[in-house]
Amino acid sequence: MIIAASTPPEPDPPDHTDLSAPETPPNGHAKRAEKSGARDSEPMTSPISALALPSSEEVRKVRQLAATVSKAALEVLGGTRQVQQLSRLLGAEAFQILERRTALTLEARESPVAAQQKKLRSLHQSPQIRSVRGCRVSPGIYELSVVAADRCRYRAIAVRIEQDAGSWLVTVLQIG
Repeated sequence: MIIAASTPPEPDPPDHTDLSAPETPPNGHAKRAEKSGARDSEPMTSPISALALPSSEEVRKVRQLAATVSKAALEVLGGTRQVQQLSRLLGAEAFQILERRTALTLEARESPVAAQQKKLRSLHQSPQIRSVRGCRVSPGIYELSVVAADRCRYRAIAVRIEQDAGSWLVTVLQIG
């Protein structure tokens, strides 16, 4: 009597499509670490490659939204934009967190020490977005990192964007 052993199917890993990585070489083969100097004899067979990749238009829209919301959020914290202007682009939780942080920043700005430093502060300069990088976590969900130059320092911003009823919504916004 022969009993055949079967292995359970492996679950599909999440789709972590890198928005900034180069594509697989045209021949479908990947190189191993350069230390060994050997090449793969089999083509790459990844469940990720079988999934539909996002369109370049979708990637462009998501990156543009991340840059726009990040810049606007820094302007809100800088006091040159009202937080309500972001209400349509932010999810409820992200909006409440930004609103609370704005209130704390305003409170700190009104302290006596801040009033002294305000005299030394130059004219307002709009934050400049230096880079936007990210990946698609699953269809309709992206996580991105944004680097912005704000006055005399650089800031890192983490953004999670989800598609909801055909429109994009920022559900997480963390400003460093």
